[in-house]
Amino acid sequence: MKVLKFIILFLVPVLAFLLSATGYSQSRLSGKLTDMKGLALSNANITLAEIGRPVILAYAITDEFGEFEMTVENPNDSLLVKVTYIGFETWEQVIRNEDLHLEIRLKESASELKEVFIKSLAIQRRGDTLNYSVAAFKDQKDRVIADVLAKMPGIEVRANGSILYQGKPILKYYIEGLDLLEGRYALANNNISADAVSKIQIMENHQPIKLLDSLVFSEKASLNIKLKNNTTITANGEVGAGISPLLWNANITPMVFSKKQQAIFSYQSNNIGKQVSDQLNDFSVDFGERSFNNNKKNWLALREVSNPPFSEERWLDNNVHLGSANYLVKLQKDLDLKVNISYLNDVQNQKGTLFTTLFSPVDTISFTEDVQDVFFLNSLKTNLILERNTEKNYLKNELRVDAYWDSGCGTITQNNEAVDQRLENPYSAFSNSLKLLKPIGKQLVSLKSNTGYSKAPQKLQVRPGPFQNILNNGNEYEEVNQNLEVVSFFSDNSVGFTKAFKNLSLSPAIGFSIQDQEFESSLTTKENNFQNELGIPFKNKLNVLNVELYLKTEVTYDLEFWKIRLDLPFSFQSHRISYDLVGDSQSVESIVFDPRLFIKKELSPFLDASFSIGVNKDYGGVENLFRGYILNSPRNIQRYDSPLLETLSWNYTGNFSYRNALKSLFATASYTYGKFRSNLLYSYSFDASGATIFEAVPDENFSNTHTMSLRGSKYFTGVNTSLSLGGHFSLRDSQQLLNSVPTDIRSKALQFDLKVDSEITSWFSLNYKSEFSFYKSLFGDQKSDWIKSSKHIVDLSFYLFQNQYLGINTELYLNKISGGNNTSEFLNLKYNYSFKESGFDLNLSWYNVLETEEFINIYNNDFSYIQNTFQLRPAQVFLGLQFSF
Repeated sequence: MKVLKFIILFLVPVLAFLLSATGYSQSRLSGKLTDMKGLALSNANITLAEIGRPVILAYAITDEFGEFEMTVENPNDSLLVKVTYIGFETWEQVIRNEDLHLEIRLKESASELKEVFIKSLAIQRRGDTLNYSVAAFKDQKDRVIADVLAKMPGIEVRANGSILYQGKPILKYYIEGLDLLEGRYALANNNISADAVSKIQIMENHQPIKLLDSLVFSEKASLNIKLKNNTTITANGEVGAGISPLLWNANITPMVFSKKQQAIFSYQSNNIGKQVSDQLNDFSVDFGERSFNNNKKNWLALREVSNPPFSEERWLDNNVHLGSANYLVKLQKDLDLKVNISYLNDVQNQKGTLFTTLFSPVDTISFTEDVQDVFFLNSLKTNLILERNTEKNYLKNELRVDAYWDSGCGTITQNNEAVDQRLENPYSAFSNSLKLLKPIGKQLVSLKSNTGYSKAPQKLQVRPGPFQNILNNGNEYEEVNQNLEVVSFFSDNSVGFTKAFKNLSLSPAIGFSIQDQEFESSLTTKENNFQNELGIPFKNKLNVLNVELYLKTEVTYDLEFWKIRLDLPFSFQSHRISYDLVGDSQSVESIVFDPRLFIKKELSPFLDASFSIGVNKDYGGVENLFRGYILNSPRNIQRYDSPLLETLSWNYTGNFSYRNALKSLFATASYTYGKFRSNLLYSYSFDASGATIFEAVPDENFSNTHTMSLRGSKYFTGVNTSLSLGGHFSLRDSQQLLNSVPTDIRSKALQFDLKVDSEITSWFSLNYKSEFSFYKSLFGDQKSDWIKSSKHIVDLSFYLFQNQYLGINTELYLNKISGGNNTSEFLNLKYNYSFKESGFDLNLSWYNVLETEEFINIYNNDFSYIQNTFQLRPAQVFLGLQFSF
């Protein structure tokens, strides 16, 4: 009965979706267009509409042979087809709403055109590729391609540099069809001159592996930068200095792009608050394959103030140096070698105040902390890739070596008592991944291997020592030191094949993975210069061995307007945990089945609908298994004296995506429901000072999430204006223990945003952005107030003469809770003079004209309310020289 119930729950939503998506009969119209002499006419427009109504149901453009094809779903028996072509008479005819093939001949037009004005479309569509004209969206002040991308409808550039198309991350970022940066594309996006780019291409349903292009479909989109010249040698740079205090900024980024090689070299340094380290962020999209994660994990942390939600140049007190070298060369016709190396050295100072309120069913605790921190960030990242990507072979081997030498120190002041904190959190990781695809006979054989190793020796020192009741029998003491080291080894290897049966492809694979983790930690107190290493409850020495043997099968069906993918992964999993200090162990063995189904239907040339459903069972790692206490920050101590974490999740997602290139209109809507079951209930206990003890208690519990997102954007050609609107709503129910009391927590979040980019006249442009957010939590029977916040950013640019402009930037931030309002206002001025012939710009900037000294930000989590007061950068004047060629 359980199996039958699961099958019904899994298939009913799918059948409902299929029935709703096929409500109308579908007809196909194809044909060929010629002149009266029989010569093919390419690039002619063919439209289908309801009789008596101007609404276009479908459209097509004839190819080089004069042929076209389109489909339509409409209940009417008859439709109107219309053909237009410059220099020929318009052709119209009423046709039956059924599959038809037309042979159409156009007569030349006898009318005389007195004047002809030709204006290229801002967006053109050719098959699955959208071509955005950079010239249509660029105004005089835009320097790099990131400035222009942010204005294009359907495309979003987030603050961290990631790019989204129709609300989803792009799969690849190409420059002339080559992937030089492997997901770290912000470096190119922020430095390639907009003047060097002819168009931006969005390739929908992009399959990056050419060998799989006709076998396995992709629903993801990729972005390609098309340059104006076949060989482009360009550079972007900036040097400048300022006062209050002594300021500098330097950016030298030469670039070369050709058919045989590409290179981006960059050196950047500043102390004006530019967060250049964001240009090293990796936005690679996960293909759903097992892989080793090189990203650094911070087990220990300082107490710090959260960053304000606006530009770092308003608040970041830094001293940064970044060097990056990226080179791609074609060793042979189809063999590419890529090298990516970067080094970062950054010192950041933070200063602010935290006012925190912790809620529980029996008590409410409030406290204030003044925090002052200094972070020393150092990292070296290297990436070496050998790749062959052709219609007959695919090979990619990627070697990555990353190292971090991060540290920090700071002071927390509470009730006039200062607490010193020091942190050392280095991290190193090595990984190698290999993927090989090769046809053998009538099937495609695949070999995949991922292996990685990481080490994280980290230390945290706090003076005077916190948690006296736990760590020192309730007595005050001088100092506590937390030492921790985590070593991980991972390897996953599989072999499989892909076989095509007309529109169906089958891809089974068998594999074996192993993850071995060693975790050691110890707590040491110090009093009167005497070191005391605490006992077993404050030590950890454990080994976690996870072994998995799996058989996964991917079935894809791709037939014109339907795309269906079914993943059927079966695995035998063994998890063994050894606690060496106490001679104890635990183990879990199970057979896991995590099916996933994805369906996409093209409802019209403009509208797609998709639905996905998935089940996932997961077991925790070493981060959920240590029984001894760990002081992970000066205010938090935690342990997991519990069985192995086991979670089961169900996820349902529906999405509609609309894009009309002719009207420059894009919209997307999605809804996701997630249900989660866990065998551990998390417990938080806190005292009057705000010190929090975190533990995990064996107890089955459930949580639910509902998420809905809406987004639309349009470009108005006549007024050179881009408009973007968005909304996001989420609702979450969960259970926790707060000061030993079981508590149901319900949180609601609602967000709206509006963005307008308009070049109103040749001498004036306006950029406006606003965001509104509302958040509320309910803790059992207690209700918190709505936290309301909004921000409004206005950029005014006045083009005084052909080579000069004056920029005025104003920002307004509002936070409101319990009837209280916090407002922060900013004003920044900029004057720019361009030397057109040389490519140099001279700019004078005055930041924080109003001398706003601090920013107050308010937010909630599941059981706390936190007000951050962040100290900002002072008013400063900066003179810079920018260049690009």
